[in-house]
Amino acid sequence: MNAKNKTASGLLYFVSFLCIIISLVYLFTPVILPYHVRFLGKTHNQLDQKTAQLLIYALRIIGGATLSIGIVLAILVKQMFSGLKWIRWTIFIMMTIMLGTCVYVMLNVGLFTPWWIIVIAYFITCTGLLLAGSDEK
Repeated sequence: MNAKNKTASGLLYFVSFLCIIISLVYLFTPVILPYHVRFLGKTHNQLDQKTAQLLIYALRIIGGATLSIGIVLAILVKQMFSGLKWIRWTIFIMMTIMLGTCVYVMLNVGLFTPWWIIVIAYFITCTGLLLAGSDEK
């Protein structure tokens, strides 16, 4: 594997790792996150019990989905240079849908959300994919 492909793989593995770390936060947080508190204007303890529980369940769903994206991304990156050209398109489509949705929702919640992390992750993903495909004929 040449240096360009190693760099591409490293960038995409980094995004995979980032997805897994974020997923663990969402899967295991016992309360809503600070930007949720700011949006709602109430702390977790100030919410009625059913609303608080529903929000925690939503965080678990997001965490599980993000964990699966991170794991699938790592598996796809491992196979990316096996000659299967559909892998790069699959990564691009998967990450565009997931990260695009995240940015859309976060920006609608407010600029105080960590939307910029998602934009950086998308930029890194696209850079990795461009590097990986730049030596094709």
